[in-house]
Amino acid sequence: MMQMAMQNMQNGENSHSDKMLEMINSFKMNDAVVNGDNATVTVTDKKSNESTDFLLKKEDGEWKVAFDMSTLMEMANKKMKEHGLENRVETDSGKTPNATVDSTMKNVPQSPQMPDTVKHVK
Repeated sequence: MMQMAMQNMQNGENSHSDKMLEMINSFKMNDAVVNGDNATVTVTDKKSNESTDFLLKKEDGEWKVAFDMSTLMEMANKKMKEHGLENRVETDSGKTPNATVDSTMKNVPQSPQMPDTVKHVK
């Protein structure tokens, strides 16, 4: 899939395609570590050497990057801990950010546009 996107951008003749191709080339994607229907891919920025683990989930036989709110919050919290910022985030309710997001997401009604909302909430 990534190769197809890069090929399409290489065939493009606008500056947006050039910028996207430059951005993609600035990252190194490591091999996926598969654990059942979940996988993790570590992506490293070649310039800063900063790495981020992306969670993938297998749904209907296809691998998809998990961009649900709970997963994004976990990724953000991991990065904050790596940079010594884990105790600096506070919410009005006094709850941790993950608990706040999780309790909010439990109350979001399901819709065809958001089929996985509750599935990822702990």
